[in-house]
Amino acid sequence: MRYIVEHALSTFKIEDVALHAGLSVSRSIHLFKSSTHKTMFEYTHEIRLSSAIDRMTGMKMTLEHIAEKCGFGSYPYFHKVFKKKYVMSPGVYRRTGSQRPKSRFRNWISEQLSYPIPPSFFLLYKLLKNPP
Repeated sequence: MRYIVEHALSTFKIEDVALHAGLSVSRSIHLFKSSTHKTMFEYTHEIRLSSAIDRMTGMKMTLEHIAEKCGFGSYPYFHKVFKKKYVMSPGVYRRTGSQRPKSRFRNWISEQLSYPIPPSFFLLYKLLKNPP
């Protein structure tokens, strides 16, 4: 899981994750799905979307540039994935804005897991807890 978090914004293959974990591809897919109840693909999309939201609310980048920097490859694909998840386009989401989760929670979860968690994870958590 850590490998995916660290490499989610770039292109990687499931084979890379399996090799890093020292497992076969099928075993790594099975273990990941059984522990997270998501596919590696779904988990990667969540991280990428969360990073995109961070950039949309905190930076003055174009949506096309955000899509590229967050690993989506193209804006049309980013738009499709974003709209499917949040039932609104990235542009509408950017105009409506959102609030970040409290840093106290971020610190607590990082302590529990014993390694730093990217800020985008916490925005994702908030969105899952309180959808727009």
